[in-house]
Amino acid sequence: MLDGNFQHNQNIGLNDVKSRLLYLVTEELWNELEEEVVSFNFGGQPISIFAEDVWDFNPYRVGTEYTTLNFKFSDNDVTPSLLIELKSIALAFIYHSQYAYRINSVISKINSLKRLAISLTKNGVETFDGLTVDSIKKLVKKGGYLPREVDLAPLNSLNDLSDYLPFKTNFIEKLTLKKLKVLQPDKEQHPVIPLRIYLSALDKYTKKVQYWYTHKEQLEQVIQDVIDYEHEQVRRMLRKLRHGECGVGQVFNNSDNKYQRFIQELNRCQVPMVDYEENTAWDSVWSDTQPAVRTDFFESFTPKTIGGDTFNSPHQIKSFCRNLDTICRYLALFQNTVVTRKPRLIFAVYLAWRCFP
Repeated sequence: MLDGNFQHNQNIGLNDVKSRLLYLVTEELWNELEEEVVSFNFGGQPISIFAEDVWDFNPYRVGTEYTTLNFKFSDNDVTPSLLIELKSIALAFIYHSQYAYRINSVISKINSLKRLAISLTKNGVETFDGLTVDSIKKLVKKGGYLPREVDLAPLNSLNDLSDYLPFKTNFIEKLTLKKLKVLQPDKEQHPVIPLRIYLSALDKYTKKVQYWYTHKEQLEQVIQDVIDYEHEQVRRMLRKLRHGECGVGQVFNNSDNKYQRFIQELNRCQVPMVDYEENTAWDSVWSDTQPAVRTDFFESFTPKTIGGDTFNSPHQIKSFCRNLDTICRYLALFQNTVVTRKPRLIFAVYLAWRCFP
């Protein structure tokens, strides 16, 4: 099942859509399937249909990931039957798999299988049906197909998705590069880093800690501002949720295990999601489970300037603290050298710790 923003599912009757698509795929009713909708916007209006070469799943976007599945090929690169089967595999990953996938992951899997589809076509094979370890070995031996490690996961998934596909595969064992007799590239070896590079880093990092030490009061205040901002935004989103002013898809990631436990506990305690902040058990369940809250719908963060640097988001400030913490860990390896700078080292580690209470 696709992992992303599912708040529009109830509006479009997702279960009906899934059942309809599954019926047409497994019964191989291709003419009817051609005109079926495969993705919708938040209002339930169609975005993409099966016959199109590009499917858009923008409502499922998480962050800046790509949201389009591209089934375009050059002329005669793949047979029509293989193209239909590729699209059927995509539908199985998106709507029927027991695992939650980001759209980026589905795109990657389909791109891997497109490479195999091209190779099959060139070798006169018009379907994924009946694929075995031996048949893929023959493709590799002919030199027409060279799978990578990343190509094996979607292939191994085909058996798990067999109930949702118009064809059967016969991978009775998990595919590996070794079983397919594909030589794995040797791991890259790295020479020992010269001492001068370590000493250069030591000097550079020491100067950084000295610089930020002069802004320690401002740094501590900015970190406290981030903590207060995130706590307030979480409270705001939970308040909206409890008053029915937003959907759970705007607040939680449904693949989060803590979120699943949170929902289970609410149901067990017979506590409604929308309780208008009247049910104390709601707060208790929240405190006990503590699911992660999505930041996509947080209000804008006021940029903070410290010294000559401006931080435009909590993410930038946290990233800065992680970097400063890394620098401190590096300097700690040279504790005999930096012993006179120990207060600054402790200060920097403290800042990093303060940012992630």
